[in-house]
Amino acid sequence: MLDIELIRENPELVKANLQKRGDLKNLQMLKELIRHDRQWRENLTRPNDLRHQRKQIIAQIAGLKKKQQDATKEINQGKRIDAEITTLEKQVIGDEEERARLLQNHLLCVIFCLTSEEAYGSGFF
Repeated sequence: MLDIELIRENPELVKANLQKRGDLKNLQMLKELIRHDRQWRENLTRPNDLRHQRKQIIAQIAGLKKKQQDATKEINQGKRIDAEITTLEKQVIGDEEERARLLQNHLLCVIFCLTSEEAYGSGFF
């Protein structure tokens, strides 16, 4: 099976092999895999950014409450961030599942069953 790192680092090699074979169906699947992998990686980092924002908001809320000031706006903002984190975490799980499905699909078996000297000679194997 093909390593996702090869696809990330040298997608043109994989695309060229599929194009050379005239394998349009698997070429489309490769494009889907690349798109899902990119989305998965983006969705992994976004929740961490939001957690950092939430931590800052919690500190603001604590400061406002200590001064006995209204923190309703910050509390609502924290709730929105929590909801967004939950949504993104679900998306990450879905992206992981789709990415795994595509990786395990026969597309990558076909790609790595290549006897292409390009793949073996490129230092990826």
